[in-house]
Amino acid sequence: MLATDPFSWLTGQPSRLEAQAMIMGKALDLGDLRPWHQDTVDDEESAEAAYDDACASSSSSVVHPSPPFPVDSKLNAKVFLYEGDMCALKIDAITNFTNETYDLQDPLAARILNIGGDDLMEELDGLEKCRSGEARSTRAVRFPCRTLIHTVGPRYNPKYQTAAENTLNACIRECMKLVVDAGQKTIALPCIYSDRKNFPRELCGHVTLRSVRRWMERLGDRVDAVVLVAARPGEKALFRRLMPLYFPRNLEEESKSLRLLPENVGNSAGETEVAERRLKISNLMAAREDSDPEDSSPENGRDRDDIAASVDVSFTRATREVDSARRVGALMETGEDGELSGEALYTRYLKAAQSADLREIEKFNFISLAGRDHANRNVIAFKAALFPGNAFSWQHLLMHIVATCDPYVKDKFTLLFLDANVSGANHPSLLMLREVYNIFNSKYQDTMDIILVLHPTLLFKTVFTACWPLMSARVWDATVYCDKIEDLKNYLDPEKLELPPYVRTFDESVQKSKSDGSSFFSLFG
Repeated sequence: MLATDPFSWLTGQPSRLEAQAMIMGKALDLGDLRPWHQDTVDDEESAEAAYDDACASSSSSVVHPSPPFPVDSKLNAKVFLYEGDMCALKIDAITNFTNETYDLQDPLAARILNIGGDDLMEELDGLEKCRSGEARSTRAVRFPCRTLIHTVGPRYNPKYQTAAENTLNACIRECMKLVVDAGQKTIALPCIYSDRKNFPRELCGHVTLRSVRRWMERLGDRVDAVVLVAARPGEKALFRRLMPLYFPRNLEEESKSLRLLPENVGNSAGETEVAERRLKISNLMAAREDSDPEDSSPENGRDRDDIAASVDVSFTRATREVDSARRVGALMETGEDGELSGEALYTRYLKAAQSADLREIEKFNFISLAGRDHANRNVIAFKAALFPGNAFSWQHLLMHIVATCDPYVKDKFTLLFLDANVSGANHPSLLMLREVYNIFNSKYQDTMDIILVLHPTLLFKTVFTACWPLMSARVWDATVYCDKIEDLKNYLDPEKLELPPYVRTFDESVQKSKSDGSSFFSLFG
């Protein structure tokens, strides 16, 4: 138990048995849900209010000449809007939006990993990496459903909006096709796949609904039900407003959709075609090098300039970014020998960091050189409250840590762990913790002289103590708890140390609370 439970504690998850008992105790059959065609607004006043809200939020100035999504009572009977826990649905498949390596610590993804436990981890380890827009399936061990569908949604960038929309459409398409290919007929999808990838909620809702509608049309009787799950505040209200545009239940809703739908409603497969056409143009532009160098008439020159001015190369740029990520992924692949030693892992992460784009991670500044101690050794500060545990893949976070520390750890150094103001969003994934442990024990323990933990919480102390059997005696003996900044004076000069302002503010508040006699509660952070 010690090898697993401390990591669950550190990531802020309930125990695995508790999570499993929770979903099994409240499992919901499809018959417990109300299909969309029965999910009507109770009175005309509420209906008018919903219509007014839709008009106010619509940015479209286009009136469609004919309904892109006409009334279809058969589809309306097969689509459901459900607010609650996706993991509790007793259907064929539920969808897990994760990352390439299946260890994303988004709330739903982390919960699925926790409930699935070692059996799920073993299945995920056997899968090939999942790129954005792709999908993979595993058994749903310990879930009421039969299958887990894992997919990777896009990180939204306004410059590449078309690429993001089509990638999200591809995720939904591939998930639904996997279910159908397995001979299954019911699937649950999140209304909003992630709040952490910057995809605007309203736009995400439009893309999700048009994609679900188009693929339900295409797959026909091979799909019996699609459950759209609202898990976060505001999602159900948003989808109740948008669903009549894509799944109108009567001619009145269909008529209103003509002016409320956005100009871009995609093609019959839910895709945005404009970017595809522009990509073809950009490919033609790339072929200019192969053209006749003597063909340089003014007319041809003007034509080329006009085309160049109108080209949207977002897809080609996005492709280059994906290629870069794949090169980094290739560097991180384990060879035929199986697991690598800590030293080899360190070298591999350091090499991969040279090829990776870590600029967004660097902005968080969660690890840095903070100064020197009394023995003139480098002091590396890890600011736990700034650690973006849920925002990036743990491999990239570890690349940044290794690359940042490498210039300072060849000789003796001091590690300063700042535990103030830590929340659940700052917790690392289980896989990252294990990888850090492998690297730490072999690479750092000989040159790391001491670990100073400033403002340790009760949670940190409990987890650290529980992990004692896993640690080397060297790490255990080198760790010192410092309840206040003043306690650091035995090892370094705090005034010469580069500490974030929030740490000093926290220190002042803790000392004040102790003087007021309320120090017990501050232990929990």
